[in-house]
Amino acid sequence: MAVPVDQAAGAVSTASTAPAVERARDAAARESWAEAYTLLYEADLHPSAALGPDDLDLLADAAWWAGHVDESVAARLRAQAGYVAAGDHRGAGHTAWWLYFEYRCLGRPAAAAGWLRRARHHLEQDPDCPEQCYLAWTDAEEAQEHHDPGAALAAARRMNHLAGRSGSPDLIALSRQAHAAVLLASGRRREGLSLLDDAMCSVMAGELSGTFTGWLYCLALTQCMEAADFGRAVEWTHAAMTWCEAPWPPTSRALAGRHPDPPPEPSGPVEDPGRRRPARPPDGHDSPGRTPVRNGPDTADPGLAAEPALGGHDNPRPAPTGAGRMDGDQARRVGPAGLDLTPAGPGGPAVAVAEGAGGQRAVPLTDNPFRGLCRIHYVEVLDLLGAWTLAEAEAGRVCQEVLVDSLEAAAAAHYAAGEIRRRQGRLDEAALSYAHAHELGRIPQPGLALLRLAQGKADAAVTGLRLALACQSEPRHDLICRARLLAAQTEVALAVGDVDGAATAVAELEALAADATLLGAMADTARGALALARQEPAQRPLRRALAAWLELRIPYDAAQVRMLLAAADRAAGDEEAARLELAAARATFERLGAAPDARRAAALLAGRPGTRGTLPGGLTSREAEVLRLVAAGRTNKDIARTLVISEHTVARHLNNIFAKLDVTSRAAATAYAYAHDLAEVVSGK
Repeated sequence: MAVPVDQAAGAVSTASTAPAVERARDAAARESWAEAYTLLYEADLHPSAALGPDDLDLLADAAWWAGHVDESVAARLRAQAGYVAAGDHRGAGHTAWWLYFEYRCLGRPAAAAGWLRRARHHLEQDPDCPEQCYLAWTDAEEAQEHHDPGAALAAARRMNHLAGRSGSPDLIALSRQAHAAVLLASGRRREGLSLLDDAMCSVMAGELSGTFTGWLYCLALTQCMEAADFGRAVEWTHAAMTWCEAPWPPTSRALAGRHPDPPPEPSGPVEDPGRRRPARPPDGHDSPGRTPVRNGPDTADPGLAAEPALGGHDNPRPAPTGAGRMDGDQARRVGPAGLDLTPAGPGGPAVAVAEGAGGQRAVPLTDNPFRGLCRIHYVEVLDLLGAWTLAEAEAGRVCQEVLVDSLEAAAAAHYAAGEIRRRQGRLDEAALSYAHAHELGRIPQPGLALLRLAQGKADAAVTGLRLALACQSEPRHDLICRARLLAAQTEVALAVGDVDGAATAVAELEALAADATLLGAMADTARGALALARQEPAQRPLRRALAAWLELRIPYDAAQVRMLLAAADRAAGDEEAARLELAAARATFERLGAAPDARRAAALLAGRPGTRGTLPGGLTSREAEVLRLVAAGRTNKDIARTLVISEHTVARHLNNIFAKLDVTSRAAATAYAYAHDLAEVVSGK
């Protein structure tokens, strides 16, 4: 039986003075789950001292934290049967809800539905017990899935009432988070964020158990990014990573000099079920305790394989097997090409192996199963803040730390790496990262569309974005995702001369912006690019956009706006202002490693005019003619009519122009034309 090295001596030395089960209960109260699992597993091997339903439930929790999902489910089933036999409907209902969630995580919806029905049956006899919080939470999630905001809000309010009656800080904070989620999904941004702030006060003050602290960090960070609240995302991400990196258990109610509240007497206050066992979110997201998703040494995506997991060892060690864990061949079949999902090995979680009465067992020593789930939010923040080298390395660590039923986090890590690689001009590597994200279930847009545009495949870019926008069933639920798709659609539409399509995208983007600074910056950037294409004054929206990006400390987008401002300044005849913007943009691109953008800014700064005998960028005479008309604000249809060629031929010329000039938009191509006096060069040809 595996035991943590720092706990083994204590476990042996006290064996003669305290029963194993009592010591296991104490370990669980201290959130020392590996120790609790070891002790309870050993105790359960002796049928003469059979575990009761409460201790079986505790064994299920400990096994889940240790990564033994099969044992967790098996123990939970036995606990549930024990509660039923004892006539304990609350215990039976809570374990039934837990089984519903575990089976849902394991991809068995029919079994999950059956256990949810049983949970409702057991708890219907006590409609005001705190265990009803979990059913209310599930009701709120299901109502949102069925597009019934009224029912979702009613369920969230019921959860608030039940949590308040229980007096549990864990349940109260969780109910406020659930209520905030419903309000944000309904477009009630201010109210939702206010409630989320309230819930997070409890988290950051160390008032909650470790389990609820981890869930609330993961859920709140997801909601912040979806709501495009970058300020809260930065603040809470740093707090979450500090909590994750601290020695486990971190400062929490159980470890801050205070012990968990003792169980109340039967005649006392309503019991807090969150104090009996951890509770996981019913939507299946951000669940710890599953098999790590790791890149192996043979990966085709080396950038996400190099970073070891925290606490990892150089030598592979055995790991437990069973439901929720797979052998190497099984893992590779379900994982993407280039991702090794083998549960243990170099760089994976440390495990210790020892012999017990039941033979060799392994217990993971991962001290915080939330680490990978919080780290993906850290990656997203680092990416926006321009710390690309660190963000790419951290994405690799996410792929080592996240678990098999949280593949969306691994997909997000691959997508984030793809975005960095695309902007740095590492297009083949970016394509591989997007492919991995897609294999893990994520639509890799808008990054893939922008990659195709950079490769001169404008038709593929247009199609990819159109389908991605159509696939969003709840556009207002994830505002930042919708906004990014619309911003990319604006850029691609302008690149192919579809000014009307770009205008439609800009209008929707502006409608989404509301009072979110990040969304407003995206909308103003798109509006400025559209104004340039229409040969309208663009300085005002672009100046607003630049101010917002600088306030948010998002350097890449600020530099992109400077490029657009340079084009607007040159069109207005202000060469000095244009050169200042270009110099600032080039410095930022060089610092970030965005080589294609840095080369483009340098070329525009050089501003060497062409001559009749030599065209810059390797352009042909026909391509220069097309570029001159693009700079004049002509659409593809206008250009085709002027040059007496087909629109398809115009699009092909534009793809070639973009590739040769290393630009991805009409606005950038127009700026290049002004910088090199191409309109004058080709006008006499």
